[in-house]
Amino acid sequence: MKTVTILLPDSVELSQDEIQRLVLINIDIAKYQAASLPGPADLQSLLQRPVPPEEAADIRHLIGLYYAERAADLVDEQWAKNGWSAETMHDWVRQHLRTAHGRRAA
Repeated sequence: MKTVTILLPDSVELSQDEIQRLVLINIDIAKYQAASLPGPADLQSLLQRPVPPEEAADIRHLIGLYYAERAADLVDEQWAKNGWSAETMHDWVRQHLRTAHGRRAA
């Protein structure tokens, strides 16, 4: 059995069962955080190993998905910031913003 010390403010009133649940939750979170993310040394070793072409294609695909999601988030921010709606998009589609063929743009 291990002894765990938790410092709580005097204003916090917890029963023994609540304290035990709190400790177990914190232990589970610490295990999850330690197991879920590789450390810098693990990443370095991952980057230095040869990557088969199939894995390289998967990695490129995942990176593409990541940047596509970031771009979508930026567009969503602009829509919210500017108050755009579906009607705004329909207005843009109906506008004719191209120059006539053979003429120079103004």
